Amino acid sequence: MDRDKLLVAEAILRRGRERLVEDFLGEHPDIYAPAFAHQDFPQTMKLCIEHYMGRWVAKHWATAFELVPDPTPEQRAFFDRLIQELARARLPWMEDQDVPSTLRDLINVHSAQLEAILEIANRSSENAKALQYALAKEDALYQRLLKSELAKRDKA
Repeated sequence: MDRDKLLVAEAILRRGRERLVEDFLGEHPDIYAPAFAHQDFPQTMKLCIEHYMGRWVAKHWATAFELVPDPTPEQRAFFDRLIQELARARLPWMEDQDVPSTLRDLINVHSAQLEAILEIANRSSENAKALQYALAKEDALYQRLLKSELAKRDKA
């Protein structure tokens, strides 16, 4: 592998790592909001992490094309292999996959599917909260009515 390819690969991976560290240290909402919203649902939390990591891996292509705006077919194939190896290392569902240049599309589709699942989970969570509120309200109204009736009975 020639020196130029290694330097570009290092720059791509360094920028991705910097973005990851900035997101964590800067408490990026894509990372921390789900951590609080789904703290009681570990499976949903895992999906949130997987969703973030998939988008993070996909952003490496943008970085590659910023660094090399008009890549040759050989450079493009190199970027695909580099990012495919990164995806295998960071995305559990990619471990046994052998996906060439369509990896970007696969990650984007997977990310969109995860977003849909997380949206359903959020709605479910909101519905559960609404139900808890309704139950708490009904309980409070019942307790208030019960106290009122008991007070009336004690006066009588």
